[in-house]
Amino acid sequence: MKKVKQKIPAKINLTLDVVGANDKYHEILSLVASIDLCDTVTLIKRKDDIVTLKEKGILANCPVTENNAYKGAKLFMQTFHTSGVDIIIDKKIPVSGGLGGSSADAAAVLLGMNKLYHLGGALKPLADRLGSDTGYMLSGGYAVISGRGDAVKKLDFDKTLYLILFAENTGITARECYEEFDKMQRILPPSTETAVQILSSNSANYLEEFASVAKNDLYAPAKNKLPVLQDNISALNDSGALLSLMTGSGSTTYGVYKNKRERDDAFKTLQKRFPNKQIIKAKTMPNKSLFEKTFYKYFQKTPIE
Repeated sequence: MKKVKQKIPAKINLTLDVVGANDKYHEILSLVASIDLCDTVTLIKRKDDIVTLKEKGILANCPVTENNAYKGAKLFMQTFHTSGVDIIIDKKIPVSGGLGGSSADAAAVLLGMNKLYHLGGALKPLADRLGSDTGYMLSGGYAVISGRGDAVKKLDFDKTLYLILFAENTGITARECYEEFDKMQRILPPSTETAVQILSSNSANYLEEFASVAKNDLYAPAKNKLPVLQDNISALNDSGALLSLMTGSGSTTYGVYKNKRERDDAFKTLQKRFPNKQIIKAKTMPNKSLFEKTFYKYFQKTPIE
């Protein structure tokens, strides 16, 4: 095998509770889900120990050696004593938007190199060294992540949520957001456990019930840094979203709609109202069993050359 093509979907935080802090990081509890927005990472085997990286589509605008995909390849090589790779990223996931694009690329490199070099190496320890949610990105789907995001509990959900995303060109660093959070000294009751119970129920009104409890503790500090986030949330609410939230530490916001038809109608309205904004239609990926059938069948095909 000389070449592997790997796709990993973006994620959204359906809840994000800041539940504590220590000297190194804030501890969170968050319900996350994969969405059908993917970066494509192509890996080409080399005979030497060099790693190269090229980007297409949305550019990360960071030095190659600081790119998590590059770091992932280097870490894999050091751990499993392989030769290098040429990495080509066709990037569709907005940068610095709280959608996990950098972590997705790193996870794609780890999974792809595992295939490329015919290894069955344990990837989670490597992923955890590359980023807080990279370990989650290795398998995706619905999950609860905790700690700094590295503890992952998979959930057996089969519900599909129909979404519209507002992606801003201006990002907010997690450090900035958490520093502002600390200044605000806001203590809010956690929502994740209740949200999980609602989405795992058979209630006919689960979307409305979920919308009544879901929250992101980082939204208030983020909008202090980037007031346009509040405008985006208001626009999503006005378009008929049952729930509008920010994902991660921003700057992407999203609306959850009752069904696909209402989402599609709202998308047309928002496109006309905001012709210069990056507005994306998306939906959550299904539960573990369906995720394995769809994700691995359609998103992880491995061309052999």
